[in-house]
Amino acid sequence: MSLLLLFNQSGIDGTISVPVLPDDDPRTVESVIWIEPLTQRLIRLVRQGVGWDRIDARAFEEVVAELFHGFGYHVELTKRTRDGGRDVVAIRHSTIKDDKYLIECKHWEGKVGVSVVRELVGVGVDEPNSGLILASTSGFTRDARVFAGRERVRWILALKDRDDIDAWVEEYARRRGWI
Repeated sequence: MSLLLLFNQSGIDGTISVPVLPDDDPRTVESVIWIEPLTQRLIRLVRQGVGWDRIDARAFEEVVAELFHGFGYHVELTKRTRDGGRDVVAIRHSTIKDDKYLIECKHWEGKVGVSVVRELVGVGVDEPNSGLILASTSGFTRDARVFAGRERVRWILALKDRDDIDAWVEEYARRRGWI
C-alpha cells in the first residue's frame, strides 16, 4: 500500500492535522510523519547558530510572531506591504490587564536609526494603550537608543536587538521542552 499523507495546516503555529479515514479505505495512512512547521524549524536553526542573516525579512517577522504565540499571545501577522507601521500585533488577555503590543521588525544589514523609532512612536499615538516593540537583527544607532530612552518614550517603547531576540528564542525553546 502506498503512503498517502494528507496534511492540513492551520493557525500561526502551523498545527498539523491528519484526517481520520476508515480502516478499510485504501487511502488509510500506515504511518504518520510529523513535519515541523517552518517557523519552528527556523527557530531551531537560529538556536544551532545559523545567523539571522540567513533568513529573509518576512521569515524574521514570522519567527517573531511564532515566538509571541509561544509566549501565550494571540498574534496577527500583518500583510507584507502597507502594514500600518507594525508587522505583528500581539495580544494577551489576563484578569489583571490585557496587554497589546505593536511589533515592528527590521531585518537590515545596517543599524536602525532614530527616524524608524520616531515612526513607531507615531504609530503608538494612533493606537494608544498599546506597547511598542522594535525588533532588529542589526541593532540600533546611538541616536535611536537615546531617543528611546527618553522619559516619555521608554515606558511605551522597547528596543530589542539580536541578543534580546536570541534570548526570546531560548525562552521559546525552554517552554517547548527542547532544552
